[in-house]
Amino acid sequence: YTRAIGAASHVEGYNSRATGNYGAHAEGYYTDASGESSHAEGEETEASGADSHTEGYHTKASGAYGSHAEGYHTRAAGQASHVEGYCTTAYGHDGAHAEGYYTTADSDQQHVQGKYNVVDDRSVYADIIGNGTDQNNKKILKPQLGQEIKDLKEIFIYIAMTILQKELN
Repeated sequence: YTRAIGAASHVEGYNSRATGNYGAHAEGYYTDASGESSHAEGEETEASGADSHTEGYHTKASGAYGSHAEGYHTRAAGQASHVEGYCTTAYGHDGAHAEGYYTTADSDQQHVQGKYNVVDDRSVYADIIGNGTDQNNKKILKPQLGQEIKDLKEIFIYIAMTILQKELN
């Protein structure tokens, strides 16, 4: 059943609930706004982070300070993180942004776009373009050269070679 429990919260729809205080708002089908001042809309969405917003189908915004998840099966777990698209994630890092198809941003202030990227959890790149074909064939485009990188080891080799070439010139 639909219920608004949090102070100054509001709910509408079917089996939705707004349990967060200070204006939490849930609307749609099985939506849940449990974070303070959070907003959940759509179907099976959950906004549990303070000031978070989620919309679409089976999306989750658990990061605080304005995390935002939209689309289909997206997850915004970092503070002020933003995800959009199809099965995109921004895990536990401030200001990360992932968009596209099966992309993951896993470093602070990192931006990922495209599809099926190699996950960089060491902050090697601020901006990544995913160019993989499926979950078992993740790739990213190399900066400037437009060639594909298949794993993090290849990324580090590429960086070392680039630095070495600059020092030799």
